[in-house]
Amino acid sequence: MAASYEFLFVDPSSKEPLYRQIYQRIKSAIADGVLSSGERLPSLRGVASDLNVARGTVEAAYALLSGEGYIENSGQGGTRVSLRLIAPKLTETSKKLAEMPRHAGMPLPSAQLLPFQLGIPALDAFPLGQWNRLLAQCARHTTREELSHPAPQGYLPLREALAGYLQISRGIRCSAPQIFIAAGYRSALSLIAHAVLSRDDSVWLEEPCFPFPWHVLQSLGVSTIPVPVDDQGICVEQGIKQSP
Repeated sequence: MAASYEFLFVDPSSKEPLYRQIYQRIKSAIADGVLSSGERLPSLRGVASDLNVARGTVEAAYALLSGEGYIENSGQGGTRVSLRLIAPKLTETSKKLAEMPRHAGMPLPSAQLLPFQLGIPALDAFPLGQWNRLLAQCARHTTREELSHPAPQGYLPLREALAGYLQISRGIRCSAPQIFIAAGYRSALSLIAHAVLSRDDSVWLEEPCFPFPWHVLQSLGVSTIPVPVDDQGICVEQGIKQSP
């Protein structure tokens, strides 16, 4: 591999999936200024050959980087660091934060939202005016009781509305007491993991997988076992072989 890409390596003995290691190496190189905007990256075949990994592993890493807006395919020009990417100017504090373990998909500090950034919806299509009107309407009718400790399951009127929606639109018969409101995917997964898992339990994860589950489970002390997938889904036999 060319000298300018000496930062790109993998540790086969690490518990972190290989595609995640490649993703993190390139992402860190962009954040540290090792790779600049518009710089060409090595080909999928070249990286796979130099690192002795499957091409699909490199494709998964590149796909994640592309989805978060760090790289883009320029056709015959190959894969390059996104021209729209603004390199973050790190202060001493943000440098220390950058060295801390990150949850997968967390965006780098940037002066602008990156395209296809994980955890960020299509904000340009969000009905902000209507949202602000509804917020103001709810604020005008807030009661003193609603300012006290909230229900641990979430706002009751919202849970009641969701129960009605699920029954009408999805054919799911449930009631408000059966619904929990969580602060996003990570919060919901953490709640479920705390309820059904114990430290040192083992959990199968598809390889490659959506990055959030891996980091959530790792933070809870749960051992993750990457299991490959095929056109039928997760390879159960392979998972059994890899399980302790």
